[in-house]
Amino acid sequence: VNDYAVQVVIKDLERLGHKRIILKNDQDPAVMALRTPVKARCNVEIVPEESPVYESASNGEIESTIRTIQDQIRTFKDALECRIGARLDKEENVVTWMVTHAAETANRYHMPAAKGYTAYERWKGRKFRRDMVEFGECVLYKTPGMKGKDNMEVRWEDGIFLGVNDTSGEIRIGTSEGVMMARDMRRKARDEDRWQADKVHGIIGVPWDMRPSSRVDMSVNVPTG
Repeated sequence: VNDYAVQVVIKDLERLGHKRIILKNDQDPAVMALRTPVKARCNVEIVPEESPVYESASNGEIESTIRTIQDQIRTFKDALECRIGARLDKEENVVTWMVTHAAETANRYHMPAAKGYTAYERWKGRKFRRDMVEFGECVLYKTPGMKGKDNMEVRWEDGIFLGVNDTSGEIRIGTSEGVMMARDMRRKARDEDRWQADKVHGIIGVPWDMRPSSRVDMSVNVPTG
């Protein structure tokens, strides 16, 4: 089981704030293998529950959420391809951040009619309020660690917006040197400056290796459980 996948699930479960939860999953071998180390290492008491074999309908709300995320990913991909005038290969590092951003977007804005609030509101106790730009847009971001440095040094650099970390509030910025975390960003004035295919294609770094020495080979390193 990939350790990154285990860490992500544990982090998501622990930040819910519950001491005891029921963790329901299907009986797919990969999912079952992931659940074992999560249960062993998580600081939350986990009560496992499984749906019947071949009965995905019994996971109705979960299956609906999966479809919502998949639709959001396709929308982001199609929108970005239209903006930059180029196709995105599924092996490109930027695509991994598209998946993360799609899930976070659903948590912030998707409001099931039966509930009347978003997942983000349930977690944080307030609505998500932050100025956002489109995924894949080229922005100016404030270089981290410049406070107290030479006032003549350039403090803003170009980077590709990859989303916002909901825990820290930091902005994810994709570059040819890896994925940076920034506190502030500025939108570019001209539309032609906002969409730059070479910078999008040139991004290196994935959620499980943000600062690699070169582009991560997705066919080898994608966590599969």
